[in-house]
Amino acid sequence: MPKTYIKTLRQLMMVASSQNFSEMEMPDGEPFDAGDNGEAADMMVSQVQADAHLLSLLRNMADREKIILMYQILRESGYNLNHAECAKTLNITRERYMVILKGVKKRAAKILQIPLE
Repeated sequence: MPKTYIKTLRQLMMVASSQNFSEMEMPDGEPFDAGDNGEAADMMVSQVQADAHLLSLLRNMADREKIILMYQILRESGYNLNHAECAKTLNITRERYMVILKGVKKRAAKILQIPLE
């Protein structure tokens, strides 16, 4: 068998599928409506961008920094977490936790290119 045939065979391991827009559903379970002046598409793009930003943040962090970032996201979402309890789960002091948190915020702002407060 020629080598080009084997290469082609390996590249075709996954067959793409298609779906009509009328059959698509949004993440909240609502059907996709093409006549909403692009609001549903904008919401989808916004969610994908948010996921991409979070993944780019996580990819560039150590495990401890990832955990601290997740704790911060949970705090911003309304969960009642205090820094001392979060530090205990990582077996570090609150002061060390705050130093790492400051670094995480700085790195996140740099990656997302937003000004720090």
